[in-house]
Amino acid sequence: MLQQDSAVPEDARSQQVWQWLRSRFPDQTLTLQTQLQADLQIDSLGWMEVTLEIGRHCGIELPDDALYRTETIGDLLQLAREAGPFDPQHVTLQLSLDSPEIALGEDRRYWLLPLGPVELAAGWCLFALNWALMRLLFRIRVQGLENLPENSQFVLAPHHTSYLDALVLGAVLPFRVMKHSYWAAFTGVAFGPLFRLLRRFTHVVPVDVARGAASSLAYPTMTAEICRLL
Repeated sequence: MLQQDSAVPEDARSQQVWQWLRSRFPDQTLTLQTQLQADLQIDSLGWMEVTLEIGRHCGIELPDDALYRTETIGDLLQLAREAGPFDPQHVTLQLSLDSPEIALGEDRRYWLLPLGPVELAAGWCLFALNWALMRLLFRIRVQGLENLPENSQFVLAPHHTSYLDALVLGAVLPFRVMKHSYWAAFTGVAFGPLFRLLRRFTHVVPVDVARGAASSLAYPTMTAEICRLL
Protein backbone atom coordinates (compact mmCIF):
# COMPACT_ATOMS: atom_id res chain seq x y z
CA MET A 1 0.00 0.00 0.00
CA LEU A 2 1.31 3.45 -0.91
CA GLN A 3 1.96 5.87 1.90
CA GLN A 4 -0.82 8.19 0.72
CA ASP A 5 -3.24 5.22 0.59
CA SER A 6 -2.77 4.56 4.29
CA ALA A 7 -4.29 7.94 5.18
CA VAL A 8 -7.51 7.27 3.26
CA PRO A 9 -10.49 6.44 5.53
CA GLU A 10 -11.21 2.72 5.54
CA ASP A 11 -14.96 2.92 4.90
CA ALA A 12 -16.14 1.36 1.65
CA ARG A 13 -17.22 4.57 -0.06
CA SER A 14 -13.96 6.40 0.57
CA GLN A 15 -11.99 3.42 -0.68
CA GLN A 16 -14.13 3.11 -3.83
CA VAL A 17 -13.83 6.79 -4.72
CA TRP A 18 -10.10 6.76 -3.95
CA GLN A 19 -9.48 3.79 -6.22
CA TRP A 20 -11.54 5.40 -8.96
CA LEU A 21 -9.52 8.61 -8.65
CA ARG A 22 -6.27 6.67 -8.93
CA SER A 23 -7.49 4.97 -12.10
CA ARG A 24 -8.84 8.26 -13.50
CA PHE A 25 -5.60 10.18 -12.84
CA PRO A 26 -2.88 7.52 -13.13
CA ASP A 27 -0.07 10.01 -13.79
CA GLN A 28 -0.85 12.16 -10.75
CA THR A 29 0.51 11.69 -7.24
CA LEU A 30 -2.69 11.86 -5.22
CA THR A 31 -3.04 12.71 -1.55
CA LEU A 32 -5.93 13.85 0.59
CA GLN A 33 -4.62 17.40 0.12
CA THR A 34 -4.66 17.26 -3.71
CA GLN A 35 -6.66 20.21 -5.05
CA LEU A 36 -9.50 19.22 -7.39
CA GLN A 37 -9.37 22.35 -9.54
CA ALA A 38 -5.79 23.57 -9.19
CA ASP A 39 -4.05 20.17 -9.32
CA LEU A 40 -6.46 17.95 -11.26
CA GLN A 41 -7.87 20.71 -13.50
CA ILE A 42 -11.49 19.68 -12.87
CA ASP A 43 -13.70 22.58 -13.95
CA SER A 44 -17.50 22.80 -13.92
CA LEU A 45 -17.88 20.92 -17.21
CA GLY A 46 -15.35 18.26 -16.26
CA TRP A 47 -17.19 17.86 -12.97
CA MET A 48 -20.25 16.56 -14.79
CA GLU A 49 -18.22 13.66 -16.14
CA VAL A 50 -16.59 13.05 -12.76
CA THR A 51 -19.88 12.92 -10.84
CA LEU A 52 -21.45 10.65 -13.45
CA GLU A 53 -18.52 8.25 -13.43
CA ILE A 54 -18.31 8.19 -9.63
CA GLY A 55 -22.04 7.47 -9.57
CA ARG A 56 -21.70 4.58 -11.99
CA HIS A 57 -18.58 3.04 -10.48
CA CYS A 58 -19.21 3.73 -6.80
CA GLY A 59 -23.02 3.83 -6.63
CA ILE A 60 -23.29 7.23 -4.93
CA GLU A 61 -25.05 10.45 -5.94
CA LEU A 62 -22.89 13.54 -5.46
CA PRO A 63 -24.82 16.83 -5.34
CA ASP A 64 -24.62 19.19 -8.34
CA ASP A 65 -22.69 21.79 -6.37
CA ALA A 66 -20.16 19.35 -4.92
CA LEU A 67 -17.26 20.91 -6.84
CA TYR A 68 -17.94 24.24 -5.15
CA ARG A 69 -18.23 22.69 -1.70
CA THR A 70 -14.95 20.81 -1.94
CA GLU A 71 -11.37 21.90 -2.48
CA THR A 72 -9.38 18.72 -1.92
CA ILE A 73 -9.71 14.99 -2.40
CA GLY A 74 -10.17 14.72 1.36
CA ASP A 75 -13.22 16.98 1.10
CA LEU A 76 -14.56 14.86 -1.77
CA LEU A 77 -14.24 11.66 0.24
CA GLN A 78 -16.07 13.27 3.14
CA LEU A 79 -18.86 14.33 0.79
CA ALA A 80 -18.99 10.83 -0.69
CA ARG A 81 -19.54 9.33 2.75
CA GLU A 82 -22.54 11.63 3.25
CA ALA A 83 -24.03 11.24 -0.26
CA GLY A 84 -27.14 9.27 -1.17
CA PRO A 85 -27.38 6.32 -3.59
CA PHE A 86 -26.85 6.98 -7.28
CA ASP A 87 -30.01 7.61 -9.30
CA PRO A 88 -29.40 6.97 -13.03
CA GLN A 89 -32.57 8.94 -13.86
CA HIS A 90 -31.11 12.11 -12.34
CA VAL A 91 -30.23 14.96 -14.71
CA THR A 92 -27.01 13.86 -16.38
CA LEU A 93 -24.94 15.02 -19.29
CA GLN A 94 -26.64 12.55 -21.65
CA LEU A 95 -30.12 13.59 -20.53
CA SER A 96 -29.19 17.24 -21.07
CA LEU A 97 -28.21 16.46 -24.64
CA ASP A 98 -30.97 13.99 -25.51
CA SER A 99 -33.94 15.55 -23.69
CA PRO A 100 -33.06 19.16 -22.81
CA GLU A 101 -36.70 20.10 -22.14
CA ILE A 102 -36.79 17.52 -19.33
CA ALA A 103 -33.42 18.56 -17.94
CA LEU A 104 -34.36 22.24 -17.85
CA GLY A 105 -37.80 22.05 -16.30
CA GLU A 106 -40.56 24.63 -16.70
CA ASP A 107 -38.85 27.44 -14.78
CA ARG A 108 -35.71 27.40 -16.90
CA ARG A 109 -37.56 26.90 -20.17
CA TYR A 110 -39.18 30.30 -19.53
CA TRP A 111 -35.99 32.07 -20.61
CA LEU A 112 -36.09 30.39 -24.02
CA LEU A 113 -39.69 31.24 -24.89
CA PRO A 114 -40.04 33.50 -27.98
CA LEU A 115 -40.59 37.17 -27.17
CA GLY A 116 -44.05 38.64 -27.61
CA PRO A 117 -44.60 41.88 -29.60
CA VAL A 118 -44.27 44.14 -26.55
CA GLU A 119 -41.20 42.31 -25.29
CA LEU A 120 -39.61 42.43 -28.74
CA ALA A 121 -40.26 46.19 -28.94
CA ALA A 122 -38.66 46.66 -25.52
CA GLY A 123 -35.71 44.57 -26.65
CA TRP A 124 -35.29 46.75 -29.75
CA CYS A 125 -35.27 49.91 -27.59
CA LEU A 126 -32.57 48.44 -25.36
CA PHE A 127 -30.60 47.42 -28.44
CA ALA A 128 -30.81 50.94 -29.89
CA LEU A 129 -29.77 52.54 -26.60
CA ASN A 130 -26.80 50.22 -26.22
CA TRP A 131 -25.83 50.74 -29.89
CA ALA A 132 -25.75 54.52 -29.41
CA LEU A 133 -23.89 54.46 -26.08
CA MET A 134 -21.17 52.05 -27.22
CA ARG A 135 -20.42 54.11 -30.31
CA LEU A 136 -20.56 57.42 -28.50
CA LEU A 137 -18.39 56.39 -25.57
CA PHE A 138 -15.93 53.97 -27.16
CA ARG A 139 -15.90 54.70 -30.92
CA ILE A 140 -16.19 51.03 -31.80
CA ARG A 141 -14.64 49.74 -35.01
CA VAL A 142 -15.79 46.37 -36.34
CA GLN A 143 -14.05 43.90 -38.63
CA GLY A 144 -15.17 40.48 -39.83
CA LEU A 145 -18.95 40.76 -39.61
CA GLU A 146 -19.13 39.43 -43.16
CA ASN A 147 -17.77 36.10 -41.88
CA LEU A 148 -20.81 35.40 -39.73
CA PRO A 149 -23.07 32.79 -41.39
CA GLU A 150 -26.40 34.06 -42.66
CA ASN A 151 -28.53 30.93 -42.23
CA SER A 152 -26.77 28.74 -39.69
CA GLN A 153 -26.00 28.78 -36.00
CA PHE A 154 -22.76 30.03 -34.48
CA VAL A 155 -21.25 30.68 -31.07
CA LEU A 156 -19.49 33.86 -29.95
CA ALA A 157 -17.10 33.37 -27.03
CA PRO A 158 -15.44 36.64 -25.95
CA HIS A 159 -12.34 36.64 -23.76
CA HIS A 160 -14.41 38.36 -21.08
CA THR A 161 -11.65 40.70 -19.96
CA SER A 162 -14.37 43.21 -19.08
CA TYR A 163 -18.05 43.27 -18.15
CA LEU A 164 -18.47 45.40 -21.27
CA ASP A 165 -17.83 42.41 -23.56
CA ALA A 166 -21.50 41.52 -23.93
CA LEU A 167 -22.53 45.16 -24.41
CA VAL A 168 -19.94 45.65 -27.14
CA LEU A 169 -20.98 42.47 -28.93
CA GLY A 170 -24.60 43.52 -28.68
CA ALA A 171 -23.75 46.86 -30.26
CA VAL A 172 -21.96 45.45 -33.30
CA LEU A 173 -24.37 42.66 -34.24
CA PRO A 174 -27.33 43.64 -36.42
CA PHE A 175 -30.73 43.46 -34.72
CA ARG A 176 -31.92 40.70 -37.07
CA VAL A 177 -29.19 38.56 -35.52
CA MET A 178 -29.68 39.85 -32.00
CA LYS A 179 -33.36 38.96 -31.82
CA HIS A 180 -32.49 35.31 -32.43
CA SER A 181 -29.45 35.29 -30.13
CA TYR A 182 -29.26 33.96 -26.58
CA TRP A 183 -26.72 35.04 -23.99
CA ALA A 184 -25.44 33.01 -21.05
CA ALA A 185 -24.93 35.03 -17.87
CA PHE A 186 -23.80 34.15 -14.36
CA THR A 187 -26.70 34.42 -11.93
CA GLY A 188 -24.52 36.15 -9.33
CA VAL A 189 -23.95 39.24 -11.47
CA ALA A 190 -27.47 40.67 -11.46
CA PHE A 191 -30.71 39.80 -9.71
CA GLY A 192 -34.06 41.24 -8.71
CA PRO A 193 -37.30 42.06 -10.61
CA LEU A 194 -35.77 44.78 -12.82
CA PHE A 195 -32.90 42.61 -13.99
CA ARG A 196 -35.31 39.74 -14.53
CA LEU A 197 -37.18 41.90 -17.05
CA LEU A 198 -33.96 43.05 -18.69
CA ARG A 199 -32.77 39.46 -19.03
CA ARG A 200 -36.07 38.49 -20.61
CA PHE A 201 -36.09 41.39 -23.11
CA THR A 202 -32.50 40.69 -24.20
CA HIS A 203 -32.61 36.87 -24.25
CA VAL A 204 -30.15 36.53 -21.39
CA VAL A 205 -30.22 33.01 -19.93
CA PRO A 206 -29.21 32.86 -16.24
CA VAL A 207 -26.71 30.09 -15.52
CA ASP A 208 -25.74 29.11 -12.00
CA VAL A 209 -22.23 27.68 -12.30
CA ALA A 210 -22.35 26.34 -8.75
CA ARG A 211 -25.48 24.26 -9.20
CA GLY A 212 -26.95 22.09 -11.93
CA ALA A 213 -24.04 22.18 -14.39
CA ALA A 214 -25.54 19.32 -16.38
CA SER A 215 -28.93 20.98 -16.65
CA SER A 216 -27.25 24.26 -17.62
CA LEU A 217 -25.70 22.43 -20.57
CA ALA A 218 -29.23 21.70 -21.79
CA TYR A 219 -29.68 25.41 -22.57
CA PRO A 220 -27.50 25.49 -25.72
CA THR A 221 -28.95 22.17 -26.87
CA MET A 222 -32.53 23.42 -26.66
CA THR A 223 -31.58 26.88 -27.96
CA ALA A 224 -30.05 25.32 -31.05
CA GLU A 225 -33.30 23.50 -31.72
CA ILE A 226 -35.34 26.71 -31.29
CA CYS A 227 -33.07 28.63 -33.66
CA ARG A 228 -33.33 25.86 -36.23
CA LEU A 229 -37.11 26.24 -36.25
CA LEU A 230 -37.10 30.04 -36.59
